[in-house]
Amino acid sequence: PVPVPILRALTETVVRAPGLQSASARIIGAQELQLGPRRSADELLRWVPGLWTSPHGAEGKSPQLFLRGFDAVHGADLEVRVGGFALNEMSNVHGQGYLDLGLLIPEVVSELRVDKGALDVEQGPFATAGSVHFELGVPETQRGLRLSYELGSTHRHRGLAILAPRGAPSGTFLAAEAMTDRGYGQNRGSQRLVVLGQAVIPTPAWLGRLTALLGAHALHFGEPGVLPLAAFESGRVGFLDSLTPYGSGRSERALVGLTLERRLGPGRLTAKLHAQARHLALDENFTGQLLSPLHGD
Repeated sequence: PVPVPILRALTETVVRAPGLQSASARIIGAQELQLGPRRSADELLRWVPGLWTSPHGAEGKSPQLFLRGFDAVHGADLEVRVGGFALNEMSNVHGQGYLDLGLLIPEVVSELRVDKGALDVEQGPFATAGSVHFELGVPETQRGLRLSYELGSTHRHRGLAILAPRGAPSGTFLAAEAMTDRGYGQNRGSQRLVVLGQAVIPTPAWLGRLTALLGAHALHFGEPGVLPLAAFESGRVGFLDSLTPYGSGRSERALVGLTLERRLGPGRLTAKLHAQARHLALDENFTGQLLSPLHGD
């Protein structure tokens, strides 16, 4: 018998994978971020391997950051971007690179991209220890209208509203947050209002992808200040007390940005245009000395 060749239809398989990255880089997706607590954007940073955050005041003040052996202070050695726009402040009396994440709502963070070291040409001046990029979006399974309310043990109340139209790109959403928290000790209360929205604007294919970002936040928080060990050991104050009730902080930011992305052969062109308005006021007792019985030093 003569063998008859068997004709089979050829199928095409397309495999997509992220681009090459260094051994110290990592991408943390939305599924991982949803597994842990997300009281604030600061807690999302704890997903970064080797990054330690140490808040030393009420929620609202930038925490102390440590990465790769660097004391990144309040952001001096850690670059952070939201939607591609840097949040580190070039000049701040409390520390160059001061990082305030009050603009960010944790529930609309779709991905964390982490690069340790300063070897990427896209990194900015504060990426001495590394950089963290917050990508924004709402997955299709969670799109629609979402309303939530949280109640915490420190008299914490937090309301959240997210509008993400079904059928729209994952990067299109509008979110608003209102929070108040008495805190775990004296003069550690905080209040926060945030509005954050992003939209993928329809454009011709030849132009590329155009994304608009709009955000604003207002924070008010207590500043307990320094507590001398002698005052605690003498029993004059408790461990969670404050020498003076006058310390406080206020933080506001408004951000408007446009991002244009276009493929150019094997490469990519990214152009960004943004404007920010920023205000920060801190009133804190740093030394614990009480030269004035009413107002401290």
